Amino acid sequence: MKKYSIIGFVTVLLIAVALFSLHHYKRPNDADLRKRVVGSWIGPSDKLELTMNSDGNYISKFTRKGIGYEFEGTWMIKDGFLIYTLTTNNTTNTKHTLHVGSVEKFRIIHVNEEELIDQTGNGGTVSTIHFKKFTK
Repeated sequence: MKKYSIIGFVTVLLIAVALFSLHHYKRPNDADLRKRVVGSWIGPSDKLELTMNSDGNYISKFTRKGIGYEFEGTWMIKDGFLIYTLTTNNTTNTKHTLHVGSVEKFRIIHVNEEELIDQTGNGGTVSTIHFKKFTK
């Protein structure tokens, strides 16, 4: 009986600590996130480069299945989401690409001076992309 009381007490204590921690965790506001995402980022396998300029413009370059993609556009952050609007598509030799004016929305999971993790959900499929900051 005493064993179950101790286990119950420890369980309640752990739950209380977890709830207290969540209560005091403050998600960064949009202005803070905007400052943190500015810079050059490299994605998985060094095949994805993303440059986020402080003026709200971006350039994205990546290679998939031997095809080079290059997009330019504007970005903004709203309610913790990173929203890209495509203004220029410099991709050639493929019919599978984004159209000018298309908008992509990513939830910012984590961002600091070294790392950006964002996530998109599309039709039930969730993709998470891990970026590392780099200097050109």
